[in-house]
Amino acid sequence: MSADRPPPVALSLGALLESLAARLDRLHDGLDGVLIRAIPVRAGGPGKVYGGYVYARLQDARTGDAIDARVPEQLAAALGWNGEAVFAVLLRLKPGRGVY
Repeated sequence: MSADRPPPVALSLGALLESLAARLDRLHDGLDGVLIRAIPVRAGGPGKVYGGYVYARLQDARTGDAIDARVPEQLAAALGWNGEAVFAVLLRLKPGRGVY
């Protein structure tokens, strides 16, 4: 470590997620969303509607990694499920408990 650089600071998970969201925001010039390429997969069955949304997962075609998503009911009816597509998404990062 050089003498002119301060030592690294250990971040909590919540602070890390906030930092990541801020970096994404700067990367996209503060636009209202981020474009991602993923495969939409219905979460848990036939796609029950809760509060106007259908819950789904957006899965990476190459790695299989996935994030949870809420899809508006009107969009879900016309969405090509289980096929790769490009989505404009708003990210909301929230720490949770459990094993990831």
